[in-house]
Amino acid sequence: MSNLILSDSLHKREGELALTLFDRKAKSGRLRFIGTKRYPNAFTNNGLIQIADQMSNARLAKMRYMAVGTASGGKGAASNTLQTEIARVYMANWDNGGTAALVYDAYFIEGVGTGNLVEAGIFNDQLVGNMLSWSDFGAIVKGVLNILRIQWTHNY
Repeated sequence: MSNLILSDSLHKREGELALTLFDRKAKSGRLRFIGTKRYPNAFTNNGLIQIADQMSNARLAKMRYMAVGTASGGKGAASNTLQTEIARVYMANWDNGGTAALVYDAYFIEGVGTGNLVEAGIFNDQLVGNMLSWSDFGAIVKGVLNILRIQWTHNY
């Protein structure tokens, strides 16, 4: 049995998420841009193990889900859940675009994940699983008719 040693470069990782809120114009049905806010993120211990796995033998399930919640705090390096998760969606895209960054992209459509959102996380399972990273942020008020796009960038 070998020991997993995480490289020093993983401890220097950084990332941010951009939360963009839209709503539909009543007559045209087109999306109306409301605003974008950017926040830093934190990685979990399991997230660092996930990164090392995906850089080597890729035996763990890939991170394909993003969740939002309504309570901040209570999370740390050993966390695998949000404080109060209210919605989890399959990510529309995850891509490195040929760079040293990995971009995750998810949409919370009308009626999904509504409320005063203050936390988000990336997961490898639809219901439970490991959390790669999380962020607490200033409240984003997502109404029933709003669409929230979260574009999460991890730089390596």
